[in-house]
Amino acid sequence: MHAGDVRVAFGEPGAYTGRGLPEALALLGAITRARGHVPLHADLDELDEPLKLGEAGGERPPGRYIGDGPTLVRLYAGRPLDGAAGYELAGVEAKELNIFGG
Repeated sequence: MHAGDVRVAFGEPGAYTGRGLPEALALLGAITRARGHVPLHADLDELDEPLKLGEAGGERPPGRYIGDGPTLVRLYAGRPLDGAAGYELAGVEAKELNIFGG
């Protein structure tokens, strides 16, 4: 269980965000590359440069995500998007991002 899950359950603000978000995003990048996950370039509100996630071999063109970091974490974790910020996703379906295979 993630602290964001608890915040959502109690209706608290800040689910899937906080001081650890930059580290969580870096870890997400490393894990998705190591697993050869679907490639994605994420233009995040919190970062100046796109975050490159997933396999970098060029077999598939990267999808594109535009939005905030907490919503991206929810997508990769397979968590509900209720109350999440709006986002754009192209070239990949949300269900493909789930690193837990759900």
